[in-house]
Amino acid sequence: MKRILFLLSLLQITLMVSAYDIKVDGIYYNFTSNSTVAVTYNDIDSYHYSGIGFGLNHPNEEYKGNMVIPASIEYKNKTYAVTSIGKAAFSVCPLLKSVTLPTSIVTIEDGAFNNSGLLESVEIPEGVKEVGAAFSLCANLKTIVLPSTVTKVHLLMINSSNKMEVLICKATTPPTFYLDDDDGSTLRKALKERFFGKCVLKVPQSSIKAYKSTPGWDMFCDIGSYTPD
Repeated sequence: MKRILFLLSLLQITLMVSAYDIKVDGIYYNFTSNSTVAVTYNDIDSYHYSGIGFGLNHPNEEYKGNMVIPASIEYKNKTYAVTSIGKAAFSVCPLLKSVTLPTSIVTIEDGAFNNSGLLESVEIPEGVKEVGAAFSLCANLKTIVLPSTVTKVHLLMINSSNKMEVLICKATTPPTFYLDDDDGSTLRKALKERFFGKCVLKVPQSSIKAYKSTPGWDMFCDIGSYTPD
């Protein structure tokens, strides 16, 4: 019995030390099903929850430059679809300039890009349905483009991103702005004063009225229409 408990404790330690399942072409992944993976990072010791999303305790310099995330990867003669940018995947990446995301992505989780200071714009591809508190503390982030497929957006998505100028949301039906554990009335007021009240929201022309009357979206300083590509 003691031997079994000892082996279980070793297994638990092993699971805690390893933050990723596989590494392919310089990118770390976790398996999320028998056919899908999520992008992650390589060091669980640096992982923490900051209260405004997941992040890292020290810089992650492995992810740098202009990165392109593939729609799928090959591992041991099997193909896996890349369907998520996981918690803290690109958090605190001081050398990361841009990330091109594939249309296979469905969710972008909390802290995915938190505190990656070189990012200036992010275009989230069609297919993504949910965006968590993913861009807090991005000091130079000016523009985010949300796809027509998005249905849920975390209220803290751009918390502390001081240079945000324009948020484009292509969804004709306003996505739900959500918080994890409370109604957020005090938080909403603070966010409106500090961030949303300084940022222009651009949406489909036919949806402007709907966005203006939807909680969360009504916090933006101005709501206008965007010109499709």
